[in-house]
This record gives sequence, C-alpha cells and structure tokens, in this order.
Amino acid sequence: MKTNGATVLDSLTVFPESIRIAEPDSTFAYNFDLNTNTISFENSPFDSVRVCYKTLPFDLHSTRANKTLEIYDSTALFKDAVLYQQALAIPKREEIISTENIYKTGSISRGVSFGNRQDVFVNSTLNLQMEGQLTDNVSLRAVITDRNVPFQPEGNTQQIQDFDNVFIELFNEDKWRLRAGDIVLRNGESNFLRYYKNVQGAQFNAKYELAGGFKAETTVAGSVAKGRFASISVDPIEGVLGPYRVRGPNNERFIIILAGSEKVFIDGQQMTRGFDNDYVIDYNLGEITFTNKVLITKFTRIRVDYEFSDQNYSRAIVQASHYQANDKLNFAFNYYSEKDNRNQPLLFDLTDEEKVILANAGDDLDNAFTTRVDSVAYHSDLILYRKTTGQDALGGVYDIYQYSTNPDSAYFDVRFTEVGVGNGNYVLRNTTANGRVYDWVAPVNGQAQGNYEPIAILNAPNQKSMVTLAGGVKLNKTDEFKAEVAFSKNDVNLYSDLDSDDDNGLAYKVIHETKNRDVGFMPNYKFNSTVSYEYNSESFSFIDRLRYIEFDRDWSYNPANFSQNYSENILNAGFDLRKDASNNLSYKLVGRKRGEAVDGFQHYVNFSKRLGPFQLKSDAYIMHNDQQILQSEWNRLNLDFSYQSKWLIPGVRYRTDRNSVINSRNRDVVSSAMNFEERSFYLKNSDTLKTTYGIEYQLREDKLPVNGELIDNNQSQTFNAFFRTNIDNTNQLYALFTYRNLENLNESGADRNDETIMGRIDWTGAFFEGIVRSDLSYNLANSRELRREFIFIQVPTGEGTHTWRDDNGDGVQDLNEFYIAVNPDEKNYAKIFVPTDTFEEAFNTIITYRFNLNFPLQWSSESGLKKTLSHFSNTTAWGLNAKITDEDLSKRLLPTNVSDADVLGYNENLRSTLFFNKSNSIFGADVGIARLENKQLLVNGFEKRLNEDFRYHLRWNINRGLNFDMNFVDGERISSSDVLTQRNYRITSESISPSLTVQPSRNLRFTGSYAFKDKRNVLTDASAEKAELSEIGLGARYSKAIATSITANFKFIDILFEGTETSPVGYELLEALRPGTNLTWNLNWQQKLGNGLQLLVRYDGRKSEGGRAIHLGRVQVTALF
Repeated sequence: MKTNGATVLDSLTVFPESIRIAEPDSTFAYNFDLNTNTISFENSPFDSVRVCYKTLPFDLHSTRANKTLEIYDSTALFKDAVLYQQALAIPKREEIISTENIYKTGSISRGVSFGNRQDVFVNSTLNLQMEGQLTDNVSLRAVITDRNVPFQPEGNTQQIQDFDNVFIELFNEDKWRLRAGDIVLRNGESNFLRYYKNVQGAQFNAKYELAGGFKAETTVAGSVAKGRFASISVDPIEGVLGPYRVRGPNNERFIIILAGSEKVFIDGQQMTRGFDNDYVIDYNLGEITFTNKVLITKFTRIRVDYEFSDQNYSRAIVQASHYQANDKLNFAFNYYSEKDNRNQPLLFDLTDEEKVILANAGDDLDNAFTTRVDSVAYHSDLILYRKTTGQDALGGVYDIYQYSTNPDSAYFDVRFTEVGVGNGNYVLRNTTANGRVYDWVAPVNGQAQGNYEPIAILNAPNQKSMVTLAGGVKLNKTDEFKAEVAFSKNDVNLYSDLDSDDDNGLAYKVIHETKNRDVGFMPNYKFNSTVSYEYNSESFSFIDRLRYIEFDRDWSYNPANFSQNYSENILNAGFDLRKDASNNLSYKLVGRKRGEAVDGFQHYVNFSKRLGPFQLKSDAYIMHNDQQILQSEWNRLNLDFSYQSKWLIPGVRYRTDRNSVINSRNRDVVSSAMNFEERSFYLKNSDTLKTTYGIEYQLREDKLPVNGELIDNNQSQTFNAFFRTNIDNTNQLYALFTYRNLENLNESGADRNDETIMGRIDWTGAFFEGIVRSDLSYNLANSRELRREFIFIQVPTGEGTHTWRDDNGDGVQDLNEFYIAVNPDEKNYAKIFVPTDTFEEAFNTIITYRFNLNFPLQWSSESGLKKTLSHFSNTTAWGLNAKITDEDLSKRLLPTNVSDADVLGYNENLRSTLFFNKSNSIFGADVGIARLENKQLLVNGFEKRLNEDFRYHLRWNINRGLNFDMNFVDGERISSSDVLTQRNYRITSESISPSLTVQPSRNLRFTGSYAFKDKRNVLTDASAEKAELSEIGLGARYSKAIATSITANFKFIDILFEGTETSPVGYELLEALRPGTNLTWNLNWQQKLGNGLQLLVRYDGRKSEGGRAIHLGRVQVTALF
C-alpha cells in the first residue's frame, strides 16, 4: 500500500496489536484509527509498504442479528407493542435537555463552600461528551470540559488516554471536517516541510473534485501553540534501563513533555511506547525508562524527538495546504508559520531595560540576561533574603543575598538560575516547606565557587515559517518527474533587527522515479529507481527535524562543531530489484557537499536471497568525507545466514562497523563514532507456532582511538533467550532473559568488568476449571533511583492533603510541622515532590502477583469436603518494587530480606482476605491483612513508612430489619526519617468496633456503633506516649427512590492521652483530635430538583474540649446532560 494519506486496511475489524510492517524490513511510526480501520504513516522513507495484520471474522461497527423479527411474524403486527414494553423496561436517562439524535453524557456543577476557619470558596466543573447527527449530512462529536489538568497522562501504554483533550467537531465523513479545540497539526506531502504539533485552535479540511479529472484536498488551520519541538541525545549507562532525564534544547534540567509527542530512537530505530513494548515515559518529569526487551550499553545511541511545554510568549500557528492530482499531474502547496507575540509574554513582564538588552543582543542570546530581585513585604510563606555587601580584591563592592526569616530585613524575593560549576557565587543549601534556599560562597583567588547566580535568562520571541510549492508529472505507467521549491524564515529574536541577513532561506529538489517496472530477464522481479538533486541555501532552516535521525552522524558531521552556516548540495541515485522481502537487491549512491564541513560520498548495498531452506540477508555501507584537514572513513557490513524451517531455525550473524576520523596531515586517528566487530549465533523456531523460543550468543570487540591509533578497548559477551507459549486463553507464559559481560581491557580491579543481568516473566494460569486463578509479572533489571525534594503549597480548604500546625510558635513553616490532614477543614496544603538531577544506580526488581480462589457455588448442595469448601474464597494481591545496591544475586532475585543500608527505594503492597460465606446474605466472616511499606530517597537522606493491619470482620443479618457487624483490627504504624527525626515513631494499636443497624422501613435506616482503640508508641523502651479512644456513634439515613437522600452522623469521642499533644507522635495518636471530649457530626442531603437537576448540601462540624466549634459547609447544584 502507499504511505501517502490514509488507507483502509480491511472491511472487517482489525486487531491493532497485530499490525506489523513486513516489508521493507524497517521500523517507523504509523497511526491506526480503530473506528475507521484506516492506517497512515508519519515521515515514512518509503513510498509503499507491505502490512500484515489479523482481523475478527466480522465488523464490530456493523449491525448484526442472529434472527430478525420478521421471521416470527411476517406482518410484524406486534412489533410496536414489543418495542413499547422494552421502552418501559429501560429507565429514561436523567438529562436536563433532551436530544433525539445526539447521545450525550456529562454534567455541569456550581458550588460554594464556607466555614468559620476558611474563606468562602466557589468552585465549578463542566464535563460534557456528545456524538450524533445534527442533520442527515452533518455529524457532531464533542468533548467539553473546564477542568484545568496540570499534568500529563501516564506514558506506560502504546495508546495514550488523553483526558485533557477538549474539542468540538462537525463533519461530513466523505466531504469535509471542521474541528475546534485541541487539535494535532501534521505536515502534508513535502520534501522540506516536517512538523507535528499539539495545539489549540481550529482546523478545516475539505475534499472535492475539480475540472480535468482532478481530485483535491484543502486544509487550513489557525491555532495557539502548547509547546515547541526539540531533538536531543541522551547519554546511556552500561546496563542501566533508566530512568533517563530528557533535558531541554538549551540544557533545561526540568521540562514537561507533551503527551504522545515523543519519538524515541535506539541506534537509529524507532521504539514503541508501552510496558509490554520498549519503553515507558513520565511526561511530567521528562523521564524515559526502557523495558527488559531493550539492552542499553555504553555504546547505545539514544535520541528523542519531542514537544515540550515552553510558552514564554503567546505563539500563533497558521497552517494551510492544498493538494490536487489526476491520472497524470499533481500539485501541492504548503504553508506553515509559528510566531511569538512579543507584546504578550505569558509568565513574566519585560521591563523597558530588558527589551533594550534583547534588542542589542541580536541573534547572540547567550548574553541576554538580567537580575531578578524584587522587593516585597515580609511573609512567612515566602523564601526571602536580606541584602548585604561584599568587596572583591580590587576594592569593588557587590551585593550579597542571604536567606533570612527576620521581618525587619527579609524583604528581597530572589530568583536563581543554574549557570554551571565555577560560574556562580551561590550554592543550593537545603529545601524548606516553601522551596529551595541558596547560600552565597566566597570566591577563592577570584574564582567563583558556586553554580547558581541571581540572574534570569531573557527569552526572546521568535518566528519560524516555510512555504513550499511542488508538482509532478507521470511520464508513463512507471516513471514520474517531481520538483519542489521551499522558502523558509527563521528569526530567533523579534526584538532585534541585528543579524537579520540570515533569516531567509531557499531550497529546491528535483526527482525522477521509476516504480514497479517489469524486468524481462528476471520474472517476478520489479525494478525501482530514484535519481534526485537537492539544494539548500546557507540560511535555509527546517521547522522540525527533516532528515532521518542519524543523517549527520553517518557523515561524521556534528553541526555544533561548526559556527558557520554553509549551503548544501545533495545528489541521490539508486535502484532496487525486488521480488519479496527474502529476494531483493538494492544500491544507492549519495553525494553531499556542505562547504568545508561535508564533502564526500556514501554507498549503500542491500542483498537478500532465499535458496530452498537457506536464507541470506546482507547490507553494506561505505562512506568517505573530507572535512577541512580531517578525513572520515566509514565501513559497515551486516551478514545474516540461516536455515529456515518450521520447528528449527539455526543461523549466524556477522556485523562490523568501523569509523575513523583521520588527520590528513599526519594520518593520526582523531576520533571514532563506532568501531567494532561482532559475531552472533542463534537458534529459534517459526513465530507462527503456538509455542516459540529463541536463544542467541554474541561476541563483540570494540576499539577506541588512543594517541592517534585504534586499540582494543572492550570485549563483551551477551546471551539472550526467550520463550513464549499460549496453551489457551487462560494459560500463557512469556519469559525473557539477558546476560551481558563487558570487559574493559584497559582498566583494572573492580572497573575491569561490568555485568548486566535482566529478565522478565509474565504468567497467567487457571486451574481446576477456573477455581484457582493466578497472575505473575516478574521484572529484573539495572535501574536508577532519583533523589527527591518536596515542598508544601497552600490550596483551597478541602482540596489539599496536609495541614500545617505551628508547633514551635515561630511563624515559620518548617517541614516537620506538616501533617496528613484527617479533618476536612484542615486539608489546605498539598505536598508537591520536586525532582532533582541526582540519580543513584541500583538493581531493580518488580514483582506483581495476584491469586484468586473461588470454589463453585453448586458445591454447596453436595456433601462432605465439597460442601465445606464451597463456603470459602480468597483474594490476594502482592506488589513489590525494590531498588537495592547489594550485588548478591539471590537478594536481587527476591529483595525481601536486604540490609536497610543497601535499599535505595522500596515499595511493597500486600492485601489478602479469606472469606467465609462471601455470597451469603445472612451470615459471613472474613480475615485479612493489609500491608503497605515504602522507602524513598530524598536529598538529605531517606524517609520510610510502614502501615500494617490484621483485620477480622463478622457480619450477621439477624432478620430483614436488624443487622449486626463486628470489626477487630490489630495494627502497626512505623515512621522513620533521616531528616525529620521528630517523625520517628512506632505505634501499635488494637481496636474493636461493633455496630447495630436497624431498618424499620424501606426508606429509613438507623445505625448505632461503638469503637475502642488502644494506641501506644513503642519505638523505644522509654517511649511513654499512648492514647485510648472510646467512640460512640449514631447515624441515620433516609432515601426515597432517586429523589432524596439524607445521611446524618454524630460521634462522641473520649480520649485518654499521655504525651506531647503538639508532636508528630501526638498528632498520629490523637487522630487530629484533642485529649478529653470530642464531638464530630456531619449531614449530607442530596435532592433531585427536576429532570436532570440535583442539589447537594454537605455540613461537617467538630468540637474538642477547650476549643471552639469548627463548622464547614458546602452547597452544590449539578445539571446532568
């Protein structure tokens, strides 16, 4: 199929996971729309591909029926009566506005909350989805919400669930489409214009016919950008799968990547996102972690293309394209422009002085910076500094800013920027509840000792645009001539007219192609050829990356090493003889001239041949390039010879990749991008079988240039094995194992050898006719653990998770004064983790296990053991994610008994419950354990928590209106912190809580309960803190169908307490209450006001002994669509 445009794969529903690009043997991105069964390709280097896939035996979007009504009654006299009865059986949807042909769901809410410990807070939400027919020819699809989602979705699946996607779309499926809101802009056919943008705006697309047999398509769009494009390299670490931090194009440490915009390449091959594929990504932190299917070595080349949130100015994007073609001619026009509005900065305001700095900077933006020191009133929630002065060796006076909490002098708000080690006079001291604190360090012999400065880099507004015109003519059935010209503009500083002579550029390209020409002397073979010439002026610039990811590397050319721009001339000539993927021959010659940076030729040869059961695949590459006084030589050869059979496929591989950059004057080797020789042996079977397997052994030798010569540097041995079986839908096993040993020939001692062991097991099993079900996922790899900081920010009451209590009365918000809030009126702070740029290498083990035991209910009617077993069932879930430094393999395989000093990160979650009479409505009991343990690495040490509860539960429905319930919990809470030592405690607790529920009528229910808790801090023998809580509770609930629901609860809590009330231990023991008598109450009233209109009233209150009553209320009205 062709790669230009969208193609319908099949009339039946296609399995998306089964899609595979079978020919040519390459990897590139594609988009598949499950609703329309259409596939389209992004930046495909090929004009056609062969796609393999699997389908269902039917179309899920078509109407199907086993039997029609007419079979039973040809006159169909009673159909209306049947439909009427069905309509009565289906309750009418609650909606405030009814629409017949449009399906919609969602709601709009408006509410207000208030209390005597908070200000009035108004909130609102809108969430609406619609789809249907407006008219016979116009369809509607919309997702509308006013939710402000400040984070990106998880990037652990191949398909992104974008919950922040808002749009309205009107369309006629075959003619036109109008969409407004969140849209994606993609380039059309062009040899020069490439872009993929997530934007907010409007786009219109129309398909129509013109005179002369032309079919045309026109697209126009106007939008505002969400971010901008970048392409960067990531430095790998031997054997470490990640996480790897993706930095910004200007080495920004922390960026937010727009969801779904990334393309990750390993050694030039694009990877697939997903936990079951090649990598997962945290868009909010900009971190990529590879899965066990990918082996990362010190020689791995990691490249990432992405869009990131970078909105310094309001940026407008305009796009337009037109394409038309008939049987002989085709024309194309493309226009794209993105321009910052220099008068509308988004996150800052430029002063007149700063605008002058930008105007004088021209295109040299490295010197466009200013100080950012603001004088503000003192506030305890801010990190403020006082100003002093210092004197240098020459007698010069300069300002020094020192952190202070003194209201008389701390009134300077200072913003710091990292400038590199030795380039600044400040260092990061620590992190408080409100952010980071920086300290001034004195220079030594005039040399700065820090890496931060109180300056701000000035971001200049910029503009990029391109216009392309293209045309083609088909000379005959197999030959076509095409040409394209492009004009670009790149102004990096719209505030300055300096250096504007290099803003505009020109490019053009002419191509002659031959496709699928028959070869008379070679039956079943097709001949393809391409000859092209391309010219780029020295100022021509692309919008996004145009060439394939390793285009410049394959020429030993690094643009960063050349400050001067050059014009470029590229000549391509090649042919391809192809029967199928197993029998083909191709050759390509590329000549490139780019000033003094590139002057050379490349030769590509690919040959594949199948002779009976024997298969040979090979490719070769030769490059020669002259760079000023340097010469680069590159030779690659890949050979793969195998014996093909269904059950056994043995084979050998040979790879060599030798690059040398030589000084032409003395013939010394200056550098080498890659220089290795590799031999592989493998054994596998056909991937079409139900059970597949494969093993492979690799021996590789690498050289590096030392003192002008290439010498042996590394020798590695790698063993890979996999096994997959699919016995049936309920019993599946997949196993993967990799072992690698790297010998550093020029090192000694512990640095001489590096070992990598990683593996994965996925097992799903069901036994005894489904009575026992089990799922296991096991992953073993080398990883890294990030050191974290955290701060607390104030949020509207009820929207947070923590509360601040000024324990020492100094008015300063210390980290140890924030607690997890229990009461609704105290939830007014949110804990925000701030990532650092410091990682610690570790061995990572991830285990997830689920176990379910359910004996058949029909066994209850039998006798003996079966009858007894039918009363029992069990549900167990266990998860473990550990990062340790202990190299003992046995502890890496199961890191449950590792020295605490060797643990960098630990997260374990166990839940198991054994039920008796789970489905019995009269009597039942269950016993269970819930355990949650985690340890995380912070900047100044570790923080560890353990919550463990053993629960015993009994329920008895004495009669229809009387129910008894009993809970007993034996628990333990452990908190340990290297930084906040006041948070160190170990609390044991025992509690019993019986309750009795009386339901005198269908609509009314009363509940009486009692609870007793005994809690003690047993951290040390000297610990004396303890609390006894006695609680009496009364509750009532009144409900009437779906119209009214009223719930009221009142609790009397008496606490006997020994200890310090204002300590973290006291807060935990008292459960945010106070010693003595405590009263809590709440009322919830939900009322249906009309069709699709609901009222919600909530009131919470509490009063502790010696304190005033706390009241918190909320009123909300919701309209259902």
